[in-house]
Amino acid sequence: MAKKDRGESAQDRAYQFIKRGITNLEFRPNQKLRAEDLSARLRMSRTPVREALGRLGQEGLVRRDNGWGYMVVPVTSSDAMKLFGVREALEVQVVREEIPKFQKSSLKVLGKLMSEAAGLLRANRIKEFREVNRRFHALITSEADNQFLKQMLSLIEDRIRIVGGLVMEKHRLRTNEVLADNIR
Repeated sequence: MAKKDRGESAQDRAYQFIKRGITNLEFRPNQKLRAEDLSARLRMSRTPVREALGRLGQEGLVRRDNGWGYMVVPVTSSDAMKLFGVREALEVQVVREEIPKFQKSSLKVLGKLMSEAAGLLRANRIKEFREVNRRFHALITSEADNQFLKQMLSLIEDRIRIVGGLVMEKHRLRTNEVLADNIR
């Protein structure tokens, strides 16, 4: 069940719970999501859950499933390649613009994150590796002084999490490539 936070509406709690489930692959591509099941799990009425699903539908993470609930949107190989190409182009631009301005402390943190990621990979702790990898990319984005780049990266972040997780599950060797790419 989702933790109840102060000041957060039931719809916001449902939205965060479902979105986190999708991006962490607890809800898989093509999986059916029914408001009735989710509302029981969250211990809330169906209305805020339906509203949250509608919101996630607008973001492209779920879609209506023949009028009876929703389904987590699948990702094709072609979509994945295009998505990673977009992220790479945006992050390269961030690095071009910002690397001379990176704080030494941020560069140290990036190095520590890569060391931590390498250790997690050696220990075959893929879920934790993915989380450290996310923190690495989030730090790069946070250093950008270009709001347009930040907004564009923000728009694709959820899909990157989903696709990255799926790729690392299916192609274990890809985790080594991700680490090598990040170190470069």
